[in-house]
Amino acid sequence: MKDRVERFNHNPLGCIRVGEKECFFNVKDMSLAGFLVELDDNFFLKAKAECDAELAGLACDIKFHIFSPDISGVAKLVQVESVRERLLMAL
Repeated sequence: MKDRVERFNHNPLGCIRVGEKECFFNVKDMSLAGFLVELDDNFFLKAKAECDAELAGLACDIKFHIFSPDISGVAKLVQVESVRERLLMAL
């Protein structure tokens, strides 16, 4: 199949800033309204309550960067769920 310009990696990597640390994630779903990410390194965000405490709760502003396609910006945290010992975040 030929590569098309408008296509990109369907599981892109990115990062968010949490305090002084960067958390890396895989984008599970992306749309014009937002995206769903799965955090890679849950070493200090073990539970939803800890995540809420670190991120100042729902509706806080989160700085993010997705590497491919190259997208940066600020998003609102909409939902955080723990699935299979990983945190899923809707932004």
